[in-house]
Amino acid sequence: MIDRSIAPQVFPFPALPTVNLTVRTLSNGIPCYCIGNTQIKLLRMDIRIKAGSYFQTQTSVARACIKLLTEGTEKHSSEEISEIIDYSGCYFESRSERDFAVISIYFPATSAQKIFPLLQEMFTQAVFQEDKIKIFKQKIKNSLAINLEKTSYLGYCQLAQRIFGADHPYGTTATMENIDAFTRKDVLQFYRQYYHAGNMRIFLAGNINEDIIDILDHTLGQIRTDTSSPAEYKAPPLADTAPVHIAKPSSMQASIYLGKKFYTLTHPRWNEYEVLNTLLGGYFGSRLMTNIREDKGLAYNISSRMSAMVHDGVFYIHADVNKQQVALAVKEIYAEMNVLKEKLVDEHELITLKNYMYGSLLRNFDGVFSQLDRVMDINDFDLSMSYFEQKTTTIKSIQASALRDLAQELFTPDFVEVVVG
Repeated sequence: MIDRSIAPQVFPFPALPTVNLTVRTLSNGIPCYCIGNTQIKLLRMDIRIKAGSYFQTQTSVARACIKLLTEGTEKHSSEEISEIIDYSGCYFESRSERDFAVISIYFPATSAQKIFPLLQEMFTQAVFQEDKIKIFKQKIKNSLAINLEKTSYLGYCQLAQRIFGADHPYGTTATMENIDAFTRKDVLQFYRQYYHAGNMRIFLAGNINEDIIDILDHTLGQIRTDTSSPAEYKAPPLADTAPVHIAKPSSMQASIYLGKKFYTLTHPRWNEYEVLNTLLGGYFGSRLMTNIREDKGLAYNISSRMSAMVHDGVFYIHADVNKQQVALAVKEIYAEMNVLKEKLVDEHELITLKNYMYGSLLRNFDGVFSQLDRVMDINDFDLSMSYFEQKTTTIKSIQASALRDLAQELFTPDFVEVVVG
């Protein structure tokens, strides 16, 4: 039997797996980032389109555009599209993010001859029927009605508005009124302006061969291209950091958000800040978890997060607590930040933190599908795979004194405080 009283052997950090990434360019200029593995019978394909909510002039149009692609083309009805997807053994997901619209699909490599032409149709012949738009509006209004009862949803919306401004693309939120306001004409205009080859990147992993690339080039490689791009939004400086408390009598809990404007992934010290963030509230053994959850029992979960968009970023701390414990929880959160500003992390805690972060990084490279996620993580910011080598170097080498210096830079009094509940 294994003697559980003896700790397992400790090994040095292994090297990250090599990612066999190749880049192909389709006839219309769409770059295709490929990680092949012929032992896998599946293909994973992600299409990232520079058509997220950042670019819309009316709220919910970007979301409507990506979601309604499967609701009918000039050749196929929504029912026929669903039937093709189902009978091809395909898992299909679409979503609208802040900067990108994204389609993620998994399917057998043998189904490429059906899936790729269908995608070409969606990007060139979507019809956006009025009845489908009406149904879509009702669905997202129902979803919004549910979200408006959640203190965590309301809290993050308020935080984003306070940091970026209610009119900024990263600060706008959906309302019943602006959902009702957009029209089919708005969706069609957005589709024609942004859904073209010049705005697309394709990421492919799995059973890739020349036949697959050839089918891809004869379908998605024939989509029209356009080189025009909209101007970047310039955010005004934050004018007011006064605390916000929104009462919600029906809720037993209150959601706390403490946040501030931050950097994007291209910041030269991003990886160092990520170590600090993990130490503060980025994993189960973090300072906030140990204090707020384990020691004082104020919250079931509490975390800190660095969220990077293409043009800006946010650093924030979030916890859901009993209404009567809000003041104490906020006090303890600031106390933990102050400790990191004043005292060095001890060697045992730092080693544990490094082991956790490096283990998580290794797990995130397990298999070609996970590796494709890593490629997309950095490609959005025009970074190379050397980013991850730099990350491993940072995790291995960062010292307690550097973390204290970073805490002194980041944990300043300009946090926006939002409490809903």
